Amino acid sequence: MSSGELETRTRILEATWRLMVQRGGRDVRMRDVAEAAGVSRQAVYLHFGSRAELMVETARYGDEVRGRDERLRRYWAATTGVDLLEAYVEFWGNYIPEIYGIAKALLEARETDEAVAAAWDDRMASVRERCRNIIESLHRDGTLAPEWPIDEAVDLLWTMLSIRNWESLTIECGWSTSQYVVRMQELSRRTFVRGDEGTSSVKPVTSDGKWRLSAKRPDWHTPRPPLCVAVPGGKVSWARYSLSAPRNESHGQRAGELWNACR
Repeated sequence: MSSGELETRTRILEATWRLMVQRGGRDVRMRDVAEAAGVSRQAVYLHFGSRAELMVETARYGDEVRGRDERLRRYWAATTGVDLLEAYVEFWGNYIPEIYGIAKALLEARETDEAVAAAWDDRMASVRERCRNIIESLHRDGTLAPEWPIDEAVDLLWTMLSIRNWESLTIECGWSTSQYVVRMQELSRRTFVRGDEGTSSVKPVTSDGKWRLSAKRPDWHTPRPPLCVAVPGGKVSWARYSLSAPRNESHGQRAGELWNACR
């Protein structure tokens, strides 16, 4: 790719990112991107064969610009599952605030826009891959709590680190970034890492009090039941067990009922 072609591609990606954030992910058409980037619509299609490809590459471009791989250096250097877990939670907790604008836009629009959904799924698949690497490393080390099948542990870790749960804790509950990182590191260690007696010290249960976590890989477009996590010492944390639960008029009421039940 020539320097001129690379410059054009970068302008298109940056314009797409801006429009996605400004419009909340909705109604960002190829011609809108072309106009914002100062290029022809044909030029957009020459670089990106479809709108779905443009959205996926825009999300990946955001990671590249923010130096995601370099910031994962501690994660890549980790030699144990526990170190991987703590390094990734630290990275992710500090990274989400920087990508929240585009993440929120993708979340809001993905239910009705296949191209946006493709971009979201691509990025969440990357997070899920890291979660699987962590859990499998814990398993190889012999430090994964014995009650956890690998697939179920991956499901739960991926859900614990979801953007929706970050929103709940930092925006709705007012947690700081450092508070989020420390508490999530502690919760994830207690949940997944074998304790002194060979069991984890946090028991995940559904809101009706029954152990009911599915070993089936979750469908990212299917709502899940809410998840409560009981923490030793009498404190209780709560989370939405879905990235795609619809945010409708009854959402606030349901969230309030869940909060009261957990409390």
